[in-house]
Amino acid sequence: MKRASEIGKRNSLNDAKAIQEMHDIACTLGAECHGLGKLMGVESVRYNGIDFHPPESVQHTTLRGMAQHRRINRGKPLPEISKKITSGKPLTPNDVTQMVLFFRENAANTNTNTMLRGGTVGYAWALGINRQMENIDIAAEKILNHIRGFDAQA
Repeated sequence: MKRASEIGKRNSLNDAKAIQEMHDIACTLGAECHGLGKLMGVESVRYNGIDFHPPESVQHTTLRGMAQHRRINRGKPLPEISKKITSGKPLTPNDVTQMVLFFRENAANTNTNTMLRGGTVGYAWALGINRQMENIDIAAEKILNHIRGFDAQA
């Protein structure tokens, strides 16, 4: 994929092709794209470069938390996120965001509930993934602002 800065430097401000390329990049990043992004299913590719599969260390900690939960909290259901983590399948961006929020709200607790989300390794992993998502969001916003600048000058 072409970088937005390369396109901007290479083409003049009034170049329609540059505007279209910038728009295409923004759409690929899942930006609003004048409402087209969601219609085209772009949200599913917004974070394409990020691996949302929980690492084995997070899965193992979650499994230990699940065993502890079963011993202590007989009959109480497990959080859905625990099942998703241990499945080894990729989590959703929303799952990762919810993990980060949970850990931030329960930072002082090192109990079964934190283990059900991968414990400290789960928190570190979720923070890393969340940081990557934020970087993509920031880049998409910069591109959109650049596009809006092109649109305002046209």
